[in-house]
Amino acid sequence: ARYRDPPHNMIERWVVGGEPKAVAEAMGIIDYDEWKDIMMAAETNFTLRKLIQKLRNTYYMIGLKE
Repeated sequence: ARYRDPPHNMIERWVVGGEPKAVAEAMGIIDYDEWKDIMMAAETNFTLRKLIQKLRNTYYMIGLKE
């Protein structure tokens, strides 16, 4: 979707509706099922677990979540 009239029509398009996996892919993010699979794999994969910890630390360091 997109706004029709200025100045709002400068905002990028966004996805409306659709299959959740396809919408997530179009938005450049992972869907819930993929996230769940990653979390389950991290239970047995040390490297993946450490990378997720690094990601969380970075997330908190940049201040998006308090």
